Amino acid sequence: MTLLPHGVVIRRVVVAIVSSGLAGVLLAVGVPPSAQASSTVSTISTAEYPLGIDFDSSGNLFIASEKNDVSGNLGLVVIPEVSGTLFGQAVVAGQEKLLVSTSAIRGVAVDSNDDVLYSLSDGGVYALTSSTRTVFGVSVSANSPTQIATASSLSGPLEFDADGNLWGVYPSASSVGVLPISTTTLFNQSVTANTEATYTMASGSWVWDIAFDGSGNLLYSDGWGNQGVWIYSKSSGTFFGQSITAFTATELTGFSGVFGRAAGIDTDSAGNVFAVLYGSAIYVFSPSGGDFIGQTVSASSLTQLTETSGNASQGVAVSSDGKIVSGAFSATFLFAAEASESSGSAGSSLASPDAGVPGIFLTVAGPVGRSASEAPVYYGADRVAVTSTYLLTVTGVSNVTPTITTLAEGTIDADGSFSSMTRLPALAPGVYHVQMVGTHVNGSTLQLTSQVTIGGVGQFTSIGANIPVIK
Repeated sequence: MTLLPHGVVIRRVVVAIVSSGLAGVLLAVGVPPSAQASSTVSTISTAEYPLGIDFDSSGNLFIASEKNDVSGNLGLVVIPEVSGTLFGQAVVAGQEKLLVSTSAIRGVAVDSNDDVLYSLSDGGVYALTSSTRTVFGVSVSANSPTQIATASSLSGPLEFDADGNLWGVYPSASSVGVLPISTTTLFNQSVTANTEATYTMASGSWVWDIAFDGSGNLLYSDGWGNQGVWIYSKSSGTFFGQSITAFTATELTGFSGVFGRAAGIDTDSAGNVFAVLYGSAIYVFSPSGGDFIGQTVSASSLTQLTETSGNASQGVAVSSDGKIVSGAFSATFLFAAEASESSGSAGSSLASPDAGVPGIFLTVAGPVGRSASEAPVYYGADRVAVTSTYLLTVTGVSNVTPTITTLAEGTIDADGSFSSMTRLPALAPGVYHVQMVGTHVNGSTLQLTSQVTIGGVGQFTSIGANIPVIK
């Protein structure tokens, strides 16, 4: 089971020849029909209804295990994606591992460097890094939990925005806090690097959890005071068809018919918003509709994900390949869709009834704003020509003479399928084409190209959709 990093959307393009000649080429983009999918529910941790849940770029899942009947499992817990070593400690794939023991843990968030930040009930904010580095102005030694701030407004759930600012919640308060990565202006308020700042939400609210959408708007779940799902927007306009005003907390009416105590919130890069109704289930509001853990969801309507009923009490995290994690009163569960052939990203619209056809796939892992250096690139093939070769490259196209760097190449084995990941090198500012090339069973060349733009400090400023070509 591969969990892709939080914030990444798989843009999977499968290419098939359905009759002779190029006139018979069918391009199918998206996920298999829900009729071909079934969902699974797995117990992955003994942590009970955690609010702090997040993924790193390798698919490791981190949990702030605040309540746990299993002795010795209170603190920062990881569910590793693969066996090996994490932060100097031996881990086994899929097995719960306590990295830091503390009964005071409340929140956890992972930044673009895969540093893990966690909060304690006394306002202490700690960093755990795999190499010695400076985090919010404090030197942190490798594999050594280090306090980097005391911030009372960050003593609950945590969340990073796309710029690397760390946001948090003071449970039962009507405000959220931020630890800015630089001196700047956030939501029309001046902030100073590495210095706590607070923002007041709606009067009488009890902010329970927070998330950011792709436009940088802050969304929060109100679990007691005003209740419901709310947005604190960066600009005036419309959101889910509703009028909103910049720098003003507004309840999202699309949720108000059901919520209630909103006990967790998350978003994905497709613009879908997921919220937990306390002690009940996870709901999704999808602007475009799509398939979620084996269930078809209509556009622009609030839908309960039925598989989560009774197994989602508080807290939610969504991986970009559509898996969802939430905590019940007894344990933490993972919900996933398993398709008979192949599946794409959560919320992708169906583009063809012909799913599971042979082809190649490519994903450049964002989001926009993260450093491109060491960013994962996921690639592979599904039932293409056996013993054919594949080539993955990144090409700088800003100059007259393009510069081509090979990221991966090889020969596909006897079943014609494989899936792998590599990482981008450090890239100078400019425009690049990340390209995957393979061979169809009929000999046609299959090509996927994603254009990415790198900004002045090496960060993604855009990540384009895959452009398919058949030769």
